[in-house]
Amino acid sequence: MKVLRSSIIFFIFVLMLLNKNLNANINSLIISKVNNQVITTVDLENELKTYFIMNNLEFSKENINEYKNLILDGMIKRLIKTHEIKKYNIQDYNINELKSYLSDIAKTKGLSLIDLQNFFRENNLNYLQFEENIKTQLKWNRLILILYAKEVNLSNSEIETEFKKYINDNKDGEKSYMISEIVIDLKDKNKITEIQKYISNQGFEKAASTFSISNSSVKGGSLGWLSTSEINASLLTVIKNLKPGQISKPLERLDQLMIFKLNDIKNIKRTDKDIEIIKKNIVNRLRSEKLNFFSISHFSKAEKASIIKILK
Repeated sequence: MKVLRSSIIFFIFVLMLLNKNLNANINSLIISKVNNQVITTVDLENELKTYFIMNNLEFSKENINEYKNLILDGMIKRLIKTHEIKKYNIQDYNINELKSYLSDIAKTKGLSLIDLQNFFRENNLNYLQFEENIKTQLKWNRLILILYAKEVNLSNSEIETEFKKYINDNKDGEKSYMISEIVIDLKDKNKITEIQKYISNQGFEKAASTFSISNSSVKGGSLGWLSTSEINASLLTVIKNLKPGQISKPLERLDQLMIFKLNDIKNIKRTDKDIEIIKKNIVNRLRSEKLNFFSISHFSKAEKASIIKILK
């Protein structure tokens, strides 16, 4: 993987974004190549504009310089996934997940789904491209499920072992936690001090929207209410030691670094009728953990096999 950095392209790009007249006279320039796909100054401009408006950020040279590399890295990763999706001819995705994800985004802006589309149009943003970016992630999820279906399958003994552990650990009743997260690549761990400072100054939600690579970033990192049966053991150990409003130390998992915030906590009264719900939660959690592992592993291989250039 070969990467060439340049400040000249970004200097031109900054001028394009801040000066509409100049923008009309400068041709779109290719600033990055990922395999046989390209990213142009116009692509990056549109992505930044969408990001700024959706996160209520000011259009300024300082903000552009601060976020341009973060946004470009995200675009490069998406093109790596797109390349794999095309390679395996994945066309299907979960339409219900798409609708749910878009609805969650709309709610963060206090809008309905139709109003969200109007919001994009009124701000000269490309809604169809925004939706396509989400579809890419959903198709990627589908790809991982297909490629690693056998590895993701759970045996009855795995489920029963985890269920017995849950029963033993929750004799006094189950709890539900309202949690938020910030997820970054492990290779970016040098940003932790910067992120923690940002949290102190701007708040956790703003930091999640700015730095997190998780899908939850569009909701300020919110994972909503999660019951004990929905949380893996390592995270539960961290969460149990927090009080509402507290933020965890960075937690390293696979090739990611995570920071969690406990927003609230409540008790749940379970009855014998809830056994199937609990088992379903456990199955979904275990499968999700396996899928996440294979997703990270497969992306790492795809990234190493990709030819990536950021052009002069």
